[in-house]
Amino acid sequence: MNGKRVIRLVKRDDLEATLSVINETNRVSYKAIIPPERFKDPFMSLDELAGEVERMDVFLCEEDDQAIGVGALEDRGSGIGVVFRLYVLPAFQRSGVGSAVLSHIERHARGLGISEILVWTDSKAVWAVSFYKRQDYAEVASTVRYGDPIVDARIKRHGHDLAVLHKHLT
Repeated sequence: MNGKRVIRLVKRDDLEATLSVINETNRVSYKAIIPPERFKDPFMSLDELAGEVERMDVFLCEEDDQAIGVGALEDRGSGIGVVFRLYVLPAFQRSGVGSAVLSHIERHARGLGISEILVWTDSKAVWAVSFYKRQDYAEVASTVRYGDPIVDARIKRHGHDLAVLHKHLT
């Protein structure tokens, strides 16, 4: 776990490795907290991932040519970005991979002119909420509105089954 790490945009040839990181991490991390009737395994299909790669910037973190982390940024316009995915294989968690991928996403967002990043996660994923707070993200009040129907719908759910956090980029 101490090899050379590279973070780069996902290419078409990376889809299967990227999908493997997402599905394995989701299975290990979320199965215990998502009700069985809502839990999907696999979480995502290859076609769904290919669609995401077309509409947002998806990054792959590799160590010694092994896919170990994934992060995605969706530019919502008006200076708002959403960290849509952030997954790190369980064997590589707590080793700086998540922080490195998130920092990479934030730098990329600044380059796109994004001034604020939002992220949402299951409210029962206390490890994820704690991670984002350590990265200087703060919870969004459930009354805040951005004028974006998707973002605002997520914020309305804040505190029920969803935690919504944000960070202003400087």
